[in-house]
Formats: sequence, C-alpha cells, structure tokens
Amino acid sequence: MTARRAVPAAAAAVAAVAALALAAPGGAAPLASPLRTGVYADPVVDANRRDDALAAWSVVRPGATRLQARLRTGPRGRFGPLRDLGPGRAVAARLGDTPARALVLARRGARLVALVRAGARWRAETLPRGAGTSVAGVEWAGRRVVLATRTGRRVTVSVRDARGRWSTRGTLALPAVQRLHVAVGEGSGTVAAAWSRARGVPVADTARWRAATGRWEAPVRLLPLPPANPEVLAVAVNRRGDVAVLVAPGSGAYGYGPGGGAYQVALRRRGEAVVALSPGMAAARIGLAPDGSVVAARATGGESTGEVSVIEAIRWRGAGAWSAPRVVATDVIGDLESPPLVSGVAVTASGRAVVSWYVDPGPAPAEHRAALERTPGGRWGRSVELGALYGPILLAPGGRGGEALYVSDPSGREVPEHVAIR
Repeated sequence: MTARRAVPAAAAAVAAVAALALAAPGGAAPLASPLRTGVYADPVVDANRRDDALAAWSVVRPGATRLQARLRTGPRGRFGPLRDLGPGRAVAARLGDTPARALVLARRGARLVALVRAGARWRAETLPRGAGTSVAGVEWAGRRVVLATRTGRRVTVSVRDARGRWSTRGTLALPAVQRLHVAVGEGSGTVAAAWSRARGVPVADTARWRAATGRWEAPVRLLPLPPANPEVLAVAVNRRGDVAVLVAPGSGAYGYGPGGGAYQVALRRRGEAVVALSPGMAAARIGLAPDGSVVAARATGGESTGEVSVIEAIRWRGAGAWSAPRVVATDVIGDLESPPLVSGVAVTASGRAVVSWYVDPGPAPAEHRAALERTPGGRWGRSVELGALYGPILLAPGGRGGEALYVSDPSGREVPEHVAIR
C-alpha cells in the first residue's frame, strides 16, 4: 500500500487520506467534533484481517499539536471513545492481528516516537538512535513491530520485540540511485527495497530484509532485459514475504517520468527466482495478494485518445498469461480534458482487490472514487464516491474490505470523516 499522509498548510487546505471499510453503506460519518480554534490534519488509518480499524489524526492549534485516535472492533461495530495520545503529529497507524496490538507513529519535533496501546491506555516509546526520521513502512509481525526508515540513500530496519524493546537490526546503504521505493509486508516481517540505478545504467535492483535472519540479503537484479532508463514505480510485499515491483521505461531528458513502451512486473516469491511479467498495459499501480498473485490497474481514455475514460484491472495468478482486463468502473468522473488517475491498488486478506482513482480539475478539490472486487478476480462492485478532497488517498486493506478516513472541509467545518464501501 502506497503514500499515507497529507499535511494542510492552513485551515482552507484539506488533508485527505482514505482507505476502504467493509461496513453498511451510509455516507460519511464524523469521528470528531468541529474545532473552535485550530484544524485537524495528518489523518492515518489501518485495518487488520478481522476488519478491526484504527484511525488517528493531529489537532493543530497555535503553539500546540496533539494526537487523537479512535479504535473500532469488528467490521460493523462503532468506533470507540476518542483518545488523546499526547503531543505530536501523526505519521502512521498500524494494527496487529488483534485490537490489543495497536500502534501510532508520531513526530515530536525532529524525532519519531511510537505510541503503543497498553490496555485502556497508550504509552510513548522512544525509538533507537539508529532509526531514521522518514518512515518508509511499518507493520506488525505477530507480537513484534518491524519499522523501515529512510535517510537519503540509507534504509534502516528497527524492530520492537514482544517485550516492548526497540533495537536497530540492519541498514542498507546504496550508491547513487533514483526512484527508491520501500515497503514492509503485513505479518511477514519482510522489508523490500527496490530502486533504479543512476541514469545511463539500464538496471533495476531489489533487496530484502527478513525477520527470520535479521539482516539484509544481497541485492538481486529485477529484470534480465529491462527497458532503457528503467524506473521503479512501486513495490509491494505480502504476508508470505513475496515481493512485486512495477518497472516502467523512463522518458524525458533525464529519464524521469514513465514513458512509452512495455511496463514490467518483477515478482520475487519466497524460494523462487525472480519472474518477469509483462502486463501488456501501462499499469499505474500494483497490489500483491496473499497467494502471490498480482493485480495491476490503469485508467484508459482521456484527451490523448479522445475516448471515454474507463478504469481497468488485470490479475496474474502464477501460471501463464495475465487475465483479460476487467472493467472496474465506467461511471468515471471527469472529462477528456481532466482524465482520471489511478491512485492506489491494494488487496485484502481474503484476496479481493481495491482500486481508487481521482480526477484533479486544477485549483478545485480532486474528486475521488473507489471500488472493491466482489470476489477475487471476479466482478467489481459499484464505485463509491469518496468526495471532493485536497490531497491523496490511502488504501489500507483489511480482511474483506479496508478503512476510509479523510479530513475535508465542504461546509467550513473541518472534521475527520469515515466512509464505508462494500
């Protein structure tokens, strides 16, 4: 799952983060009351295989910023009481296999802290000195927490053990690279880094850190015949520790920005060599299912083709070719001048894929929608309008759905809101 935070600069700006929840539809539900002073910001959300949900955000006031969080047990329950977690700005929220394992990462000044649920209370824990300050990914792996941080071209893994003790477990130092992406697999304790070499070297590589060994493996070349100036666009890790990387041919004077030509997916499953897959389309995002199958999605049409925009998805199940494209949605918002862009692909623990997209009309808020597969690889449910928002959408898959949280200001009363989709 992809970028997770958006910070507004003022009350008129709106931070937006969304994920998708399996719950009865019914529009947006506020999770906090309007503020008399200050603004809500930095919404973060997560869900687990039981479809429990954790939502957190910052309350920004002059001279003080505090964290708030609410926890929901089960897919159809209500969010519990509002909890104040102390000072700081929300960075990430993660749930383990039970609601008792809940964590919010926050920034206090120049340092990161972990707020961990301990019964009815939350306690602040200091991260090790070697941990970086830019969070690349964090997930529970049983009773442990695996955190990946970035500092320039260095990726550091820190681990919280079952007794609540944090330690740094390994740093990957890279030479001159571009397009470095990092992901942590939920439940697997696997960290994957993927990157493109400096321009002029047609190579893309990946490296894994595994909890079983506690160290980084040697980097592996992703593709035997990569495109010129390959660019890593995304990396995904599943519960088994499989890794999928989306690679596009570069374009432009310096090779930046995806260009024409064949997009490829490099799949590295545990115990197997890297497999190069050609989805046959310019995929915008990928997701990796628990069984190792890959889901790719794109938006077609728009001004360049003069055709009506359509969202499509394909799936590779581990044998033979990709499936034929399935239409995710035809009721796509926007027009030929403002075509939609796929913002996220995620796969739930049950194997159902979730795709989100948006249209950015310029100075106005971007309009966001999402859809969920009815069955893995089957038909898609109706698309759900998430609203007109400033900022990106986050996909946080759960068991059979995910969770949706965003902060918007459609009526001048900015509050965190939750949207359900099924």
